[in-house]
Formats: sequence, structure tokens, C-alpha cells
Amino acid sequence: MYADFLATLEGSFLPLGEPDDRARATPLVLRVLRCAMLFAHLIYVWLVSVAIVPWVGETSRRSLIRAWSRQMLGILGIKVELRGRASDGAAALIVANHISWTDMYVLNAVLPCRFVAKSEVARWPIVGTIAKQTRALFIVRGHRRDAMRVKNRVAHALRAGDTVGLFPEGTTGDGTTLKRFYPAIMQGAIDARVDVQPVALRYLDSARRVNRDVAYADDVTLPQSIVSILRHRVIYVEVALLDPISSDNATRREVARRARSEIAAAMNLSEFEGPYQVPEWAGAGSGVGSAIGTAQVSEPSYSS
Repeated sequence: MYADFLATLEGSFLPLGEPDDRARATPLVLRVLRCAMLFAHLIYVWLVSVAIVPWVGETSRRSLIRAWSRQMLGILGIKVELRGRASDGAAALIVANHISWTDMYVLNAVLPCRFVAKSEVARWPIVGTIAKQTRALFIVRGHRRDAMRVKNRVAHALRAGDTVGLFPEGTTGDGTTLKRFYPAIMQGAIDARVDVQPVALRYLDSARRVNRDVAYADDVTLPQSIVSILRHRVIYVEVALLDPISSDNATRREVARRARSEIAAAMNLSEFEGPYQVPEWAGAGSGVGSAIGTAQVSEPSYSS
């Protein structure tokens, strides 16, 4: 992986695509420095998650997650622009559109939460340890019974007062489309009788245009994604905290449709990408909020 990363670095330090962006491209020396800082920060987070996180209470755990997420965003040059107000601390299911592995850092910088993650993440070096110590909820892809198990765990976590994060599209996009929301895990919020908090994410460049370089989608590798992000001096991310959706007397499909509609409106989208044709029980996994190695997937993450 590191050899691939170095090769990517060597071949991709080019001016940004648009002519008026070239003056805003990050100098080579600064990009290399930020790469080193990124990996050093990942090791730091791993050490903290092993040596400190297991011994602190929930309030301190959330403070640590928020702090290291904001530090990572600072290294990446991502500036958060918050619209709306965070909840008063009550448990909620955070539902957001998914663009990049940076989404989890963005959400954790604002609303630290336990993310639903694919089970493979737990076995990844360094990243898996961080995910487990931050109490990610792991799901086995393609298993209907495991989706039910995770739904129950989400409900239990919400009842206990935790905030849980979910990317119901089950895959990443480029920020200009919104895929179908798979609602199975949203049943956990209904069972726990807590609100669903829709959050719309939009990444913008310095000219306030949608920044597709942040997208971790299609055939983009993690090294390529990191380099694309570091080419920019600054990236803005709009985080719109939309009105909470009550789960009372609602079905999971109703909640999913409403959350998707509100997020699309906040993203200024007039059209949606059509739904996948998949079995109702299909399952997959999304990334982890506190880990750098989140992989994009080509199939939906949660059953419908």
C-alpha cells in the first residue's frame, strides 16, 4: 500500500484542473509535509485509542474523538461550515449522504457518534483497533440475519443514550447525486423511539464549486484520494443539520424517504439517482467514523 501511495504522490502533483485553481494548488513541499502529518496523526490516534480510550468515561471518549477528528481535518485543510444546531445531547440516529472517507471525521468533529461499519474493518491493522475502541457497530455484508442483529444493537445503543452514525446509501458518490436510502437499520431508531437526524454534506473548493476531488468513489484508491485532497490549499465542507425526524408512528421506509428528500433539498439536488435492484435482505458495510481506511463499496450496505 505504501509503495502504491508513493507512486501516486510522484505522479499526481499537477496543477488543479481549472485554470483559476492553479494558484490555489498546494506547494509540493507542503503536500509532502501534510502527508507525513496525516500518517503520524493516525499512529497517535491508535496509541490514544489503546492506552487512554478504554479507561475513560463516555464524555471523555466523545471529547477525544471530536478532538482528533478536528485535528485530522486541519491536516487535510478541510474547513467545516456548520448550518443548523446540534441536538441537546439526546440520543439520535445520524443519517447522512456519503461522499468520502473524510465524512466520518467531519461528522465526528460536530457530533461524535458510533458508526455502523462493515465487519472487515475490525480486522484491519491499526484502523481496526481504532474502530473497536471507539465502539463501532460491525455488520457482516450480505447476511439478512446479521442485519437484524445490528439493527437490534443500534436500538440498544440508542436506548443507552449513544449517538449512532449511518450512511444509508451504502456506497459513496461524488456529491452531485443521491442514491436510494436503505432503511433497515433505521428500524433501530423506531424501536428505541428516538429521532433520526438528517445531515447533508457538501464539499466545495475555494471558488465555492462542488469539489469532486474529495469523492472516494468508483475506482479511486485511498492513496489517490488522499493526494487529490492534499492538492487543495483549502476545502470547505458544508454540514447542514436538518430538522430531526420523529420516529413515532412511522415506518422505516417513511423515515428513509423523508430523510433522503430533506438531504437532497439541502444539497440543491433536483433529481435522484435511481435505486439499485437488489434482494431485500442484501447487506454490506460502510466505513468507520474514526478510521482513515474506510473503503468504498459497490453494493448497498443495508437491506431495504
